[in-house]
Amino acid sequence: MAIDNRRASLQRFVVSYIFALSAYYITAGVAQTQFAKQMGMPDQWFAVLGALPMIGSLMQLPASIISSKIGRRKLTVICMGLFDRALWMGIAAIPWIFPDGPWRWGGMLVMLTTLYLTVNIAAPLQQAWMADVVPPRITGRFFGKMRQIGQIAAFGLIVLLGWALDYAERSGAEKFRLILSSMFVLSALLGMTEVALLAPIPDPLNKRPAVQLKLSHLIAGPLRDRQFARYLAFNCSATFANLFLVTYVMLYLIDVVKLSNSRINLLMLVIPMIFTIPAYAIWGKFIDRVGIRSALILAMIGVAPSGITYAMMTPDSWVGWYILQLFVSACYCGVEVATLSWLMSFGRSKDGVPGSNYIAVSSILNGVVGLCAGALVGWTVSKIGTHWTGSLLGIPLTYHRVLMLISVGLRLSTLAWLLPWRQEGSMSLRYAVKDAPGFFAIEAWKQVWAPFAYLRKRLIGSRQPASDLETTSVP
Repeated sequence: MAIDNRRASLQRFVVSYIFALSAYYITAGVAQTQFAKQMGMPDQWFAVLGALPMIGSLMQLPASIISSKIGRRKLTVICMGLFDRALWMGIAAIPWIFPDGPWRWGGMLVMLTTLYLTVNIAAPLQQAWMADVVPPRITGRFFGKMRQIGQIAAFGLIVLLGWALDYAERSGAEKFRLILSSMFVLSALLGMTEVALLAPIPDPLNKRPAVQLKLSHLIAGPLRDRQFARYLAFNCSATFANLFLVTYVMLYLIDVVKLSNSRINLLMLVIPMIFTIPAYAIWGKFIDRVGIRSALILAMIGVAPSGITYAMMTPDSWVGWYILQLFVSACYCGVEVATLSWLMSFGRSKDGVPGSNYIAVSSILNGVVGLCAGALVGWTVSKIGTHWTGSLLGIPLTYHRVLMLISVGLRLSTLAWLLPWRQEGSMSLRYAVKDAPGFFAIEAWKQVWAPFAYLRKRLIGSRQPASDLETTSVP
């Protein structure tokens, strides 16, 4: 049964996101890599495994074009969503169906390829559907709050999954495969629950569009939009800069800073979540208050020093720089929410024409830039050499540090796309800078006090003021 209430629809989006994020964390990263190793996948095929999400993104544009012709956006999202989530059950069954050999890892690759293709058929349609439901005036707050609630739900799950994988690895290969398969089945069930929660939410544009645009317009239209071209230039530049940093951070922390695996997991996943959980909600409010442009400029300035904070870490002196990095991570929440809010402004339907083609074009170009940046980073490392050492202003350099310092300059260069932009209704950068310290201080205090206020209300209850308790005398 469809829901008519806008608030109820937004709440369902948030709850479904919790299930989606939980399903993602179960199958992403270490679990998928360990499962592939258990299937006997050769090392050279792991590069293909890592490229599958980029390959799958190529389906977004054809899916958007077909949807713009025939409509039925909601039906497509639900059918494709249920199918690709159920594929995790098939992947989980591989070690118990196929014999040892190439059939196992080959079957895993085929199923994962199908999964990523179907995920990317639904992805732009679901984002455009959400963009049509979320009111523009609360876009930043909504996506900030949604990310915050999702991170809270995923916090305990990440800790539990790390413990489960460590326990499974010590229990032998057979039990390890059983636990990994069970995790994939759980992910499938959580993902299917996510899709089921979306079913009652009405789609404002679920019919065949009244205006039928030509294929050339659906593809070239977003590229001719000057504001969208600015968004693409910024987003692709930010992705390019980010890959120069994140690709070798883990290796730097292991090889140079000499941190253990358990400590890296704690420092890179668990502790940053404590900072980013409140940061998402604060940045969401700030974006709605000052506008996307001003908030995004401040957030990008905040994340630019990330390469420096990592590069300055050494085995004997890393705690202070890590604390600074936590504040950089909080600023990155602002980049995420502002960029998503900016994209959603293009994804909304206009004059009865869906905006999913904008989202698809963005995803495809971002994927292409990601592949090119990865290749360029690998070429840079091969030219520098993994054993190269040098110095800058008396500071010893390794190839890791060179890449990190390059990322600082590349991140600052993204401001060239933001500074000339004049967003309608956005607060000027000068006033946003003046407003930011007081706003963030007050909102940070609210986020810290919120759990205690909730517990106090639940345990003690709200007390009415004395004036409300006055009664009149009864004759």
